[in-house]
Amino acid sequence: MENLIIQREITPFLHFSMVVFVLILVVLISVIGNRVKQRTGSLKQFSISFGISLFSIWVIYNIYYFLPANFRVDTSLPLHICDFLAIIASLSLIKPNRKTSALLYFCGLVLATQAIITPAGNQDPMNFRFWLFWLLHAGILSASVYDIVVRNYCPLFKDFLFVIGCDLLYVILILPLDIIFGWNYGFIGNLKPDTATIIDALGSWPQRLIWMLLLVFIIQFILYLPWKLFGKKKL
Repeated sequence: MENLIIQREITPFLHFSMVVFVLILVVLISVIGNRVKQRTGSLKQFSISFGISLFSIWVIYNIYYFLPANFRVDTSLPLHICDFLAIIASLSLIKPNRKTSALLYFCGLVLATQAIITPAGNQDPMNFRFWLFWLLHAGILSASVYDIVVRNYCPLFKDFLFVIGCDLLYVILILPLDIIFGWNYGFIGNLKPDTATIIDALGSWPQRLIWMLLLVFIIQFILYLPWKLFGKKKL
């Protein structure tokens, strides 16, 4: 995505290493969170610190993309799904709310995981963007798991419906911009990422938009099913 830097795809070994790094970070944050909860009975300060740290990474990430050498209007604006998820995750950690927790669970787990499985953009570890990308997505995924494992968030069907509405709202707001300006924010425009992703298997545009949405809806519903089948708790 950078103007003056050669794009590099991630190598299999490096990809595996970064996935392991993300998993370790996810587990570590949840373990620390549970220990804090057991010892002090309050997670507020730890959650706030986590939220501020994640938001700080997001700010640095966007400052990086707005540097003259890196800025491109079609990729650098904070309109990517991960931008919204990072803000939502930070808000949920700093000031818990059922709606942000629902978005973090249904969207954070699904979309941040997808970004980690098929990372896009420059994947050169010698480039600062590489580490910002992985830290940001690892933070989103860690916050999603933390909300479930440590803060005991359990989704209700109304949460699932709320998130479906938000999914559609994102498409309604971003798709016209992608079409008018030839962008591809959210990967819903008439373009494909430089690297291989699941989008390649969904056919041509605009028909693939329907399959993308249906796939996201189905996965999000599958995420709801265990709570429906095995019980629910209130946030």
